[in-house]
Amino acid sequence: MDKQPLIFIVITFIFITFFFLFRNKSETKIYDNYQKLLRRCFNDKAQVERLINYELKRNPNLSREKAAKDALESLIRDNN
Repeated sequence: MDKQPLIFIVITFIFITFFFLFRNKSETKIYDNYQKLLRRCFNDKAQVERLINYELKRNPNLSREKAAKDALESLIRDNN
């Protein structure tokens, strides 16, 4: 029996496992902050984008992740 296909499958499995274990966590954070902001805005995506863009306009050096976090914090602070 030829071992090449088995070796290929094992290497592919290992690669996929490492990819999911060590992928960039910032993608998850921006998604989490975006989802929280979206819930706070009653699923109004346009409003979420306006809030994020406002934070980015206030500070162009922010990452999108930090802008989403700041927008969420501002929204919570302003509504309490």
